[in-house]
Amino acid sequence: MIPETLKIKGIYSYRHETTIDFEKLTDAGLFGIFGKVGSGKSTVLEAISYAMYGETERLNNRDSKLYNMMNLRSDELEIDFTLRHQNNRYRFVANARRNSRNFLDISKNERKAYQWKDGQWSPLQSADATEIIGLRYEHFKQIVIIPQGKFNEFVQLSATDRTKMLRELFPLERFDLRDPANRLHAAAKTAITSLEGRLQELAEYSSENLKSVEQELKSHQHKLKEKRAALEGQEQELKKAAELRKLTASISEAREQLTKLQQQKADIDALRKRVDTYEKVRLRYEALLERLNEIDKEITSLQKQEGKQVQDLQKVQQKMNDAVAHQKQVLDQNGDEEKHKQQITGVEKALSIKDSQQELENLNKQMQQNRESLEKVQNEWNNRKKERDQHQQELLKLREQLPDESALYALQNSFKDEDNFRQRLKTAQDEHENVNKLIEELKSQRIQILASVAEHLQFEGNYSELKLNEARTAVQKAIGIKKDTLQKLQKQKEELDVKSGLAAHAQSLKPGEKCPLCGASEHPEPYSDEALTKEKYNVQEQISRQEQHRESLNEALIQLNGLEDRFKKEGGQLEARKKQVDEAQKLLDQCLEDRKKLSIQYSREELSTALEKLKQQKADVQKLEKSIRQLDKQLEDQSVIEKLKQEIQVHTNRKAGLESRIELQKTEVDESWLTLTKVQLQTKQQEVQTSLEKLQKLTTDIQQLEKQQQRLEVELSGTKKQLTAQQELKTAREEEVAEKLQADGFRQRSEVLEILKHAIDVEGSRKKIETFYQQLHTQESRLNELEKELGNQKFDSEAYQTLEKTVNEQRDQITQMETKTGALQGQLKVLNEKLELKNRLTKDLEAQEKRKSNLDVLVKLFRGDGFVRYVSQIYLEQLCAIANERFRKLTHNQLELDIDEKYNFIVRDFLHDGRTRLLKTLSGGQTFQAALSLAMALSEQIQQYQNVKQQFFFMDEGFGSLDRDSLSLVFDTLKQLRKEQRIVGIISHVEDLQTEIDRFLMVENDEEEGSIVKFVG
Repeated sequence: MIPETLKIKGIYSYRHETTIDFEKLTDAGLFGIFGKVGSGKSTVLEAISYAMYGETERLNNRDSKLYNMMNLRSDELEIDFTLRHQNNRYRFVANARRNSRNFLDISKNERKAYQWKDGQWSPLQSADATEIIGLRYEHFKQIVIIPQGKFNEFVQLSATDRTKMLRELFPLERFDLRDPANRLHAAAKTAITSLEGRLQELAEYSSENLKSVEQELKSHQHKLKEKRAALEGQEQELKKAAELRKLTASISEAREQLTKLQQQKADIDALRKRVDTYEKVRLRYEALLERLNEIDKEITSLQKQEGKQVQDLQKVQQKMNDAVAHQKQVLDQNGDEEKHKQQITGVEKALSIKDSQQELENLNKQMQQNRESLEKVQNEWNNRKKERDQHQQELLKLREQLPDESALYALQNSFKDEDNFRQRLKTAQDEHENVNKLIEELKSQRIQILASVAEHLQFEGNYSELKLNEARTAVQKAIGIKKDTLQKLQKQKEELDVKSGLAAHAQSLKPGEKCPLCGASEHPEPYSDEALTKEKYNVQEQISRQEQHRESLNEALIQLNGLEDRFKKEGGQLEARKKQVDEAQKLLDQCLEDRKKLSIQYSREELSTALEKLKQQKADVQKLEKSIRQLDKQLEDQSVIEKLKQEIQVHTNRKAGLESRIELQKTEVDESWLTLTKVQLQTKQQEVQTSLEKLQKLTTDIQQLEKQQQRLEVELSGTKKQLTAQQELKTAREEEVAEKLQADGFRQRSEVLEILKHAIDVEGSRKKIETFYQQLHTQESRLNELEKELGNQKFDSEAYQTLEKTVNEQRDQITQMETKTGALQGQLKVLNEKLELKNRLTKDLEAQEKRKSNLDVLVKLFRGDGFVRYVSQIYLEQLCAIANERFRKLTHNQLELDIDEKYNFIVRDFLHDGRTRLLKTLSGGQTFQAALSLAMALSEQIQQYQNVKQQFFFMDEGFGSLDRDSLSLVFDTLKQLRKEQRIVGIISHVEDLQTEIDRFLMVENDEEEGSIVKFVG
């Protein structure tokens, strides 16, 4: 995640909209956000957290979050944050608005998220950043953006909480394989039960049944083959008889079809005659008669067109006469177009003079107002000058009354050092006491270990008084004794096994057979193993008990060896803790001694009162200084006075110009126009303008009507000519029809029309006639061929039926035999399938039983959450290893992080022979390095797990509690991160940090404007 921009408004001390361009800051690798305490630095991280998660570090939902976040002078809160993650851009927007009727109600609020796609912001379903960057808010504030005072939180977590956090981050619950193992175990048991049940169902299927069915099937198939061979000859005879019957039936059918066609021949000949007559008439008269009808229609249309054109011409002539009369009326009233324009020009000039006179009057009023405003502003400036001088005198008096600030803070630091040294002393004493308690616990464990194996020790007296070396010697001696005892018992067991073999051989002897050992044929008293079996059981029980005892002794020896290492380790710790107690006491005494040398000797209460008074005095000084700066700024700004003076000069010049222009325009206008008012002039102007437009329109209308009249006259003449031509053409066509009727023997035109009225499909009819004669010829030819093919053959119906019955009976018998064959084949197939299934299920049962045996081991292994704890321990060890790669470099290979047996962080000090001590014993700068190394290692592990690259790291840490050396160490650490191509942002009020960082934001809190952000670098 790399931030791009942040826009905030109305949140905490940010009253107005403020935009932060992170790209200018992140380019430097290391940047800062600086400002005094309470200036609004931490608000930047609060805004980012709320936009992405709806959560903040300072407030929760019970704290009326939105009301307390919103600036008390604002009615709305806005946050707009954009970032880059995995080559994608995302935007988070949060808005809230105050209820106008209830100041405390901030019920209108929403959060949205967007992704940049195809050149625009596309909304996402969820506004929770967890789905985008893969971190919950609790982990986000521990890895990416660390709020104020939370930098060391991961280091200070208890072992249980730290393990819980690792489980959530990585998530380690996936290694809790107890339920999957149990499910697989149960499934294996279910599968075994199911397989056993299915095999029980298949017990009746055997290879003997299979052989019996195969023999029966083979015999039946042989009989079926013989039956089919006999049927084949009879079917050949039946086929020949069927073909003769079919030929006889075909001849009868052909004779019947020929008779039907001969009966239709007379109708087909009559149809041919009607078609010939219709086709002749249609070819000679149809087109000619259709043309006559078209000519009649055209004549009727032209006659209608002629009447309409006459009416349109009359209407145009009437309109033109009316327009000429109206034009004459306008000319008589106001003259021609030129006279109209002269009147309009005169009126416009008179109106311009009226407007200039009104502007001159308004200008005089404005000049008087400007003179009054100038006088008022000059008086206010003089009053501010006096007020500034008074504030300056008060400021000098306040500064003289300020106490020695450095002496007060030196005393305050002395009290803080005392508190720190007393706390350090108490911590060292507590740790010294804890080491003593731990040594006592180790002694108690030693006694418990000896008590668990006391019955096996060869020791007279109280075993609890044994020292560690003596206890180890006693346990080793007992282990040697158990070993000797086991060897004797094993030898005894081997002798009994030989006797058991002889007894088994004796039991296998039969009367009359020779013994292979002694050669005797009679065996009156064979060797019995009844007493031997009982003795073997007792020996085996003793071996088991002795092995358990030896195992207990070995375990005790291992535990005693472990206690020896821990005794040595804690003995060294006890000496180190004693030294820390002495050092802490020495520092406390020195602090108290140094305080006596200070110039001010106040008690804590007196110092607190003096500091509060100093704070108030400094606030009064700052208030006066701010007031003086504001007054100086106002006194320096004389732009209002200059602006008023410039406006007065501009108005004066404008007045002179207007007066000159009015005098010039009066010489160009008829005096009669000036006697009229402005409204009268505007009315006259409108009347003349309307008259001019009417005259122009009438002139245009007359010209258009003349053109329209000429066009209509030409169209009417053309229509008359067309009508005459069509009438002449009609006469010629009627004469042509009369000549053809006389030549063809028709008396009247109606006879031809009657023939054409009954239309005939000539092509279809001729095709029908042709098809008929083709069918007639085909049937005659087919009949001759069939009679020729039949020759002298005769069909015997009774013989055919007898043969057909015999063949059908044979077929039925074969069908029954085939059905039985199919049944036998099906039975054989079922037997093969069942036997194959039985073999497969037997193999599956063996595999499931083996699987269940393996799962029994896994169920025992994953019982409880021990495996998850083991994996979390590995993750924590890996975290330390990764962190040490950076921590060793930062400490110049002097320190190394480690974890103890309770999974707490400890430090290995190589300046003191690699001995370990608690992490809390580190200095402030070293603690910062350790916390930073662990945070970066945790971030890298999460990146590796989620397959993402996270190079941004932001922390809100004041650093005010660090001395100069520790602060220098912090600088070195941050610069080292920059070399690793990481982007690091810090928030602090320590001024020394600004000299070390090239690019940063400076945040100032103005009482009126709120927080203001300035970019430096």
